[in-house]
Amino acid sequence: MTPNDHLFQLIKSLTASEKRYFKLFAAKQTEGPKTNYEKLFDAYNELPDGSSYNEEKFAESLKEKKLGKYLSDEKKYLTELVMKAMRHYSAEKKAEGRLADMIQEMNFLIEKGLFDQCAKIAEKAWDIAEERELTDQKVKLLYIKREIDKQDYSPARETYQNELRKQEEAAITQLSAEREAAYLREQLYGIYITTQMGQKAAEVEKIYKALDQLHQQPDITFNCTHNIISAKCIIHDHRKEYCKAIELLKYMLGRWEATPARIEEMPDRYVKLVSHLMVFVFRIEDYKEIPLVIEKLNSVKTLEKDVLKDIFFLSITAKLFNYINNSKFNLALQMVGDIKAGLKTFDGLLSFIQKRVLRSNICLIYLKNKKYADVLDAVQEVYALVGRSKEKQLRLEDIKVFEFIAHYEMGNVELLHYTVRNNQRYFKDHQPDNAFIENLWKALKTFIQDGNKPKVAKQQLKTHVQALDCPPGNIALKQEIVGWLEG
Repeated sequence: MTPNDHLFQLIKSLTASEKRYFKLFAAKQTEGPKTNYEKLFDAYNELPDGSSYNEEKFAESLKEKKLGKYLSDEKKYLTELVMKAMRHYSAEKKAEGRLADMIQEMNFLIEKGLFDQCAKIAEKAWDIAEERELTDQKVKLLYIKREIDKQDYSPARETYQNELRKQEEAAITQLSAEREAAYLREQLYGIYITTQMGQKAAEVEKIYKALDQLHQQPDITFNCTHNIISAKCIIHDHRKEYCKAIELLKYMLGRWEATPARIEEMPDRYVKLVSHLMVFVFRIEDYKEIPLVIEKLNSVKTLEKDVLKDIFFLSITAKLFNYINNSKFNLALQMVGDIKAGLKTFDGLLSFIQKRVLRSNICLIYLKNKKYADVLDAVQEVYALVGRSKEKQLRLEDIKVFEFIAHYEMGNVELLHYTVRNNQRYFKDHQPDNAFIENLWKALKTFIQDGNKPKVAKQQLKTHVQALDCPPGNIALKQEIVGWLEG
């Protein structure tokens, strides 16, 4: 990203509700007609999502709108205005933002000697910090309370000061635990993301014990608990202790739901936690839990488009697996239209992985309904999405198997043999560490050579696939292959 891209990227990163707020905020700054800064904001916003930004072309387009005469200065001012608006937006929407503003107000009132007014704000601020368990803000508020109390020299002052000191010591202890939990989680995540969980087993075990000790401390805060459980779930996933992870996540979701205001202020974090629950539910194939997941997702009330696209993605995935697990393939087929509409609506917000999974789901739906020609069309759409990226090609194990099954069922013998040869060679050259995929394509090659005895060959392939050791990421694919061979 070049420096000229910064304002473009900033405006494109805003959610729909943030953009609406900016427009209202900007309009309040002037009483007259729309300013050039507002028009410049609209011009940036009208640029297609996901497009690359060209400063020269953009400046040329502004001339037609009689804008951009002093583009450099206008961009600088607009950037400042957007950031100012977002600070106000955060202050109105999130408790942390409101408290930050209240603390600034109290510091101003203290400077002016207006301690009675300051005390009233301090009590309201303390209630918010207590409800949300915002420890760092509580420490700042206790300092302000001490400043206010300096004006009172009544006999009860010493008792009150001792109480403030106890509260501050407790808050600092909690804050220390929060920071330690966050540090341990980041340390663990670094090991996880670099796929060193096995090599660094001793270090992982040490982190787990440290997390457990923190978890057992009395009066740990919501944020501390959230980090501890998030980190523990990474370890439980590595150890394949999926039920333990589900138990922890349900507990944490209960903590969120006990304070609905938290979900309203941070719906993205809540939805992410629900998605983790869904992953572990899929791991243990306990699909009776899926309606609970869908219910939690549907309970989130938000206008944040980036959160809505995650809810859409997760709900579609959950409903699909629920239908397929209960053999309701016709209901799954009815979802294709909604999936395609969602792909279009959230095109600029969905990640590559989400787009790829949704298109993979379309392939799976057609496969379950034995619409093999549609499977092949959907497979081509996935290939078009991936393009020539080798890294992304490596994530197409399921798509290539769906393509194989469709060619087999349609009797495309030549294409079937080509698919096997091509994919066996490709995965051998580019993904030697995945023994499951390598052995699977060897088995599929043997399978198509036994064309004279298809039933026997299917049974042999089923037995062979069931015996293959499978990493968590390929469990669903293994199940689909076995299900097809049984069908």
